[in-house]
Amino acid sequence: MPTILEVSGIKAPEMVDGIKQAPIEGTSFAYTFDAANAKAPSRHKTQYFEMMASGRCTTTAWLLSTKVNRAPWRPLGPAQP
Repeated sequence: MPTILEVSGIKAPEMVDGIKQAPIEGTSFAYTFDAANAKAPSRHKTQYFEMMASGRCTTTAWLLSTKVNRAPWRPLGPAQP
């Protein structure tokens, strides 16, 4: 989302339907669109990904990963092997 907002020149809304919005987190990839930055170091130091209750967080120094052995719609009960 930060990349889309920067490239389009649109500012993220502070309010939507009277509800204050949380700040949009993340780093724009727009700097990579310029050939002059082809060899620039990444600005993304920490990345987080989550899907179906399993998550992964990485940095330049370490990796944290989880695996949940049950369906996300069944948060309680025995885990599946």
